[in-house]
Amino acid sequence: MTYLLLFLLTLSAFWFGGWHWALFFAIAAIWLRFEQIGLWLPPFVWLLAFIWTGDRRLYFPFVIPLIVLVWGGQSTRAGWGLVALFTAIRLAQGASAKVLAVELAVTVVAVGAPLWLGRQATSPGARWACAMLASLLAFAGLAF
Repeated sequence: MTYLLLFLLTLSAFWFGGWHWALFFAIAAIWLRFEQIGLWLPPFVWLLAFIWTGDRRLYFPFVIPLIVLVWGGQSTRAGWGLVALFTAIRLAQGASAKVLAVELAVTVVAVGAPLWLGRQATSPGARWACAMLASLLAFAGLAF
């Protein structure tokens, strides 16, 4: 059942968002534990918002909570890997240096603050709250 849900979520990310949404989700899901599948679902609020609005900038708040969930799961190397993957995707999309600099600054705050606040967060609920904080910070960062 869990693998079926993972497949359906990845397929929906691909169908509605494109290859970069699906790739990022699938790679992040590899590091997330299957018994905490509920943690995967909140980033998909941004996919639904993208489907509704067509605003491709919503990819950013989709990505950030996945980074926090992986990084908060004590996998620092995987967290840095996801930041590098996000940067590579944005470069492939032709993002300017100015846009990348703003995204990096917002990423530092959006990922760093919840990780600092939740460094003792071991329960799924606390990790979910940290991911949601990161997601909202990333969304607020779209104003820049």
